[in-house]
Amino acid sequence: KLDDTKKNKTYSLTIFKWKDEVEKGKQKKSTPVPGAKFTVKKVTKIGSDTIDLTKYADWVKVANQMDKLNKNTATVTTEAVAGSPKDTDASGVAKFDLGIGLYQVTESNPPKGFSAAESKPFYMTIPRIDKDNKGNVVYNYAPYADPKNKDLSDSVKKTADTSKTVGAGDKISYTISAELDKMKEKPEAGKTTADLADTDFNGYSVVDLAPANAFVYPTDIASVVTKVQLGTGEAPVASDTTLPTADYTVAKDANQIAATTTDVARDKIVVSFNDAGKAALAKAANDNAGKVVRVFVTLEFTLAGSDVLGNSTVANKGGLIPSHEGKTPDVVEGKKYKEVKFSKFTIQKLSAKDKSKVTGAKFKLFADETSANTCSQAITDGKKDNELATACSAASTNFGEQEAKGAEAKTAEYSVVRGKTYYVVETAAPTGYIRNPKAVAVKVEDTDATKNFEFQDVPDDSQHAWFNLLPKTGAAGVIIFAVIGMCFVGSGFFVYMRRRKKEEEQDKLRA
Repeated sequence: KLDDTKKNKTYSLTIFKWKDEVEKGKQKKSTPVPGAKFTVKKVTKIGSDTIDLTKYADWVKVANQMDKLNKNTATVTTEAVAGSPKDTDASGVAKFDLGIGLYQVTESNPPKGFSAAESKPFYMTIPRIDKDNKGNVVYNYAPYADPKNKDLSDSVKKTADTSKTVGAGDKISYTISAELDKMKEKPEAGKTTADLADTDFNGYSVVDLAPANAFVYPTDIASVVTKVQLGTGEAPVASDTTLPTADYTVAKDANQIAATTTDVARDKIVVSFNDAGKAALAKAANDNAGKVVRVFVTLEFTLAGSDVLGNSTVANKGGLIPSHEGKTPDVVEGKKYKEVKFSKFTIQKLSAKDKSKVTGAKFKLFADETSANTCSQAITDGKKDNELATACSAASTNFGEQEAKGAEAKTAEYSVVRGKTYYVVETAAPTGYIRNPKAVAVKVEDTDATKNFEFQDVPDDSQHAWFNLLPKTGAAGVIIFAVIGMCFVGSGFFVYMRRRKKEEEQDKLRA
């Protein structure tokens, strides 16, 4: 029974804020999170019912509305309390001095880079009705909550796939891996844990942070997203759930992230989830209790031209927007991403005979050897028009068919991805030279800011210029060879006649 002293006494409600860390499928509490802002309000009414928890009857009213309060569907009237809102301190603690009552608690501003532990208000009572080790009812006048915040900067990573990319103007593929900012805990034996609701993921979005000017965007920006999957691995696999395009939207934010002294300006391409998409996120989290669920977003961009890329480095980053209500928080930028470096690449045509510069050769550039040799064989076989175009379709589109020309007999500078081996196909040889019938490999190293590849051709021998053979008919050299030949013939005839005369003399003596 509460006397007037207990009714009017000041008690406490404490929030312990922890970083969301999982060990063996269970949350652990080891890293406090300072700077999380909490707003606490006292509930004075639920619907039309006045709430005063110094009266037993009003505890019944609260119990009757518990389900709606937990689902955030109850209509409540609140009033401000002293000391609210309050940030967690260096120890991750925010303590409020309050009297007996029902209180609404909201994490109104999570620290930058963290998700809100709860995207909607939750409720606490002073006192909290507990049980001791013997099962006896006890009243806790110093209740606490320990919601966990997820450090999201470590939960986003970006990979690049350049296996089919040669360079400027070509397609390049990226995959963002972003962890959901909430997970369902793995229940202890014999117990259950509450499912996450669709609304727990209100506002959750995956963001591509594309370097400004590095890509050429299509009119339909949604087409850059080729797949969205949900899985529990480090990378997407075929068995992961693929969301239909109707579950999400893709939009380019009108507000570009401004350049800083340490980073370039960036475009924000936001993948947001509608009601069906949020339901899919919640289902994936609930079906994988104790596991981290990731959203994999695969994007395909068209690289800008060589005039823009040059020999620069393109660092396309990934990020996410945490689940939230009301004001949209800042994008949390992932710490892990792939840098793609470019080299200024040229092909220079030289004669294999004397390394002289030869103009007029034409080339195509390929990312893989098989495709390159298919194209070269089609040229050798005399394929034309559509047949030839099909055979050579894997060539770099933007490189096109470059001609070695000018004083240096070079192709124009073209930005290629560093650290890869490319295959050069000579589509036409200069006059007087034999076309190389095979694709020629060229490695562009990670350190090659520029790369000039010397492509040598063998001259033909239509003018008999390869070796100093017999002089041409009618030349003085021919007469000399003829005279020498006649001398050999005459000497042979003389030896023959002399031997014949000796044989005749011997025959007479025998007779």
